[in-house]
Formats: sequence, structure tokens, C-alpha cells
Amino acid sequence: MQLTLIQQTEAFLRAFLLGLLLCGVYIAFSVIRILLRHDRVPVLILDILFVCFCGIANFLFALSQTDGIIRGYSLFAEAAVFAAVYFTLGRLILAAVRICISAVSCCCRFVTAPVVCFTQKVTRQIPVASKKLLIKVKKNKK
Repeated sequence: MQLTLIQQTEAFLRAFLLGLLLCGVYIAFSVIRILLRHDRVPVLILDILFVCFCGIANFLFALSQTDGIIRGYSLFAEAAVFAAVYFTLGRLILAAVRICISAVSCCCRFVTAPVVCFTQKVTRQIPVASKKLLIKVKKNKK
């Protein structure tokens, strides 16, 4: 089935929006990856979920916009927008997320350091105190 030029232009512009949506999902998954500290299994699961989401989104897009026919210009528009957004705005967002995570972990270390130091001192003193108590108990028994 032939599409008119207006229909092709609309499909092209909607493909831009789909590429933007897919890039947003990928950036969200990248943030989750950063939070998971690059464990292999969660990264694999996220990659599989993203590929499935992209496949379903492209299938539904082709079905609704171009009568189920995959058009090259649609794929080009999606890929171009995805690449443009990911390598500009996406990089900035991911850098900001990394900075925020570093700041939060630094603040947590600053807040928890006195507590950790105190608990380490207390746990070091427990064996010493228990030995002294054991010696006193033994002396009192005699």
C-alpha cells in the first residue's frame, strides 16, 4: 500500500518521538545499572528487557503508522534521535547521576564514620571486659 507524502512525513516525525521515548527508557535503565554497581545478572536482565521493549515498540509503531510495513526512514529517524539524545543529553544526565551518587555516598560515609568508629571501639573492648569479668567471678568463687 502506498502512503501519501503527508502520511510518510507524519510517520517520520512520530518515529522521532519514538526514538526519543526509547532513549529515555535506555537512560532510565542506565541509571538503574549505575545504582546496581554493574552486577552481571541485573545488567543482562535489563538489556533483555530493553531489547524486548524496543522490539514491541517498533512492531506496534509499524503496525499503527505504516500498516505493518517497516519503513527505512522510520528506523533511521528512531536511530538518529536515539543517538543524538544519548550522546548529548544522556551523557549529561548519567554524569549528573554519577556525581549525585558519589556525593550521597560521601555524605553517608561522613555521617556513619563516627558510628562505625564507636562500634569498632566497643567491639574491641568487649573481649577485654569479658576477661576481666571472668577473672572477678573466678576470684569471688574462691
